[in-house]
Amino acid sequence: MKFFNMKLCLKDNNEIDYSLAFDAYSNNLEALRGVLPASVIELANLPGFDDGLIAAIRHDRILRKLTLTLRCGHDQMGYYDLVLSYEGAEISKTDEWKLACLAKMSQGNKAPDVAYHEVDASNVGEVEHRILFHSGKWFAIRCRHLKWERINVPDRELPIVNKRFPDGPGINFYGMKNRKIFERKRSPVRKNVRWRRNPLSRG
Repeated sequence: MKFFNMKLCLKDNNEIDYSLAFDAYSNNLEALRGVLPASVIELANLPGFDDGLIAAIRHDRILRKLTLTLRCGHDQMGYYDLVLSYEGAEISKTDEWKLACLAKMSQGNKAPDVAYHEVDASNVGEVEHRILFHSGKWFAIRCRHLKWERINVPDRELPIVNKRFPDGPGINFYGMKNRKIFERKRSPVRKNVRWRRNPLSRG
């Protein structure tokens, strides 16, 4: 992540540091108007993105297309599936492995949910989308085109499927050593923690 991290997201931490990070990101978004498509800027302000759960992932490496579906929303605004389509997609092996681990964790009752996300422009003018989860893990996807759509759903409950990332790398793909590193560095589950919500995506 470039602007946000889990320390900044804790309400008990310094409000000034969070405000500086939020202002820096807001200014960066403003500077990207006319650089990134309007729909991508709109995604940055989409209500309900926070707390999104991984519902499904597909990655066609030949066509370089990655589709990520998140279950978003809350009781007050209702729920929807956000289908993110990355065309000309690039994701590092490490980040794809982290994405596969997050998808695997989403099979159980303690599915990791989104804390913050950032849209940005890469050094070569492509879209870069970074997503941080409350588990402390984040990944980045670069693409030529980012399209998205909302599909209304009745509730937050995820569909029961065999695998959320069927064509992704297994969590052992890069070796047991890396898997142990991931599990060791994973943020512990904290009870009664107050998180700051992103004002840009409040419903």
